[in-house]
Amino acid sequence: MSSLWPVHGKISGPIVLIGFGSIGRGILPLIERHFDFDKSRFTVIDPSDANRHLLDVRGISFLQKGLTRENYRDVLTPLLTKGPGQGFIVNLSVEVCSLDIIKLAQELGKLPNKVSIEGHTDSKPFAAHGNYGNWELSTDRANMARRLMQGNGIGEQQVTQVRGYADQRLRKPADPTDPSNRRISVIVQYPNPALQPAAAPPPEVKSSAPAGHK
Repeated sequence: MSSLWPVHGKISGPIVLIGFGSIGRGILPLIERHFDFDKSRFTVIDPSDANRHLLDVRGISFLQKGLTRENYRDVLTPLLTKGPGQGFIVNLSVEVCSLDIIKLAQELGKLPNKVSIEGHTDSKPFAAHGNYGNWELSTDRANMARRLMQGNGIGEQQVTQVRGYADQRLRKPADPTDPSNRRISVIVQYPNPALQPAAAPPPEVKSSAPAGHK
């Protein structure tokens, strides 16, 4: 890795990047620049091999497979438990709930990072009595995810923030009332946030699980 870039941490175990679309292709160079790791233990998983050539020239393994709720444990467990060291997961899949991935990572002892949890709604006004609206709904949505995660392996000290954004950060800005805008985002932070590069915030790991009805 180039000495022109500051190295912010060492990944001692396997790395799994789930999803190699435009975001995945943008995150890969950030990992290469800012982390010390063994390329022979880096695997990218994606159902399409359209961009496999970008991995082949780097000597990074590629697994052409669609990850689902039904198969993610069988696929990820051997990748994360092969060899010594602490593994690293970046989940960009839209088919597998990020809460499931985090739960698995906790069971395997592979995810020591701090996390923050964000709740989002669509732009449709929430029909409720009193002053309870989308801001309150999005915050409660994030807090519900926190309780679920902490009941399934996330430590009390790992969650650093719980935030609600209402409809201010839509997944589909062109369709603000689309149900997919109702969601929970889990942000996996750098091991040391003070060393986080200003131009490259940590990737947002978005849950594909339905956040519930209005």
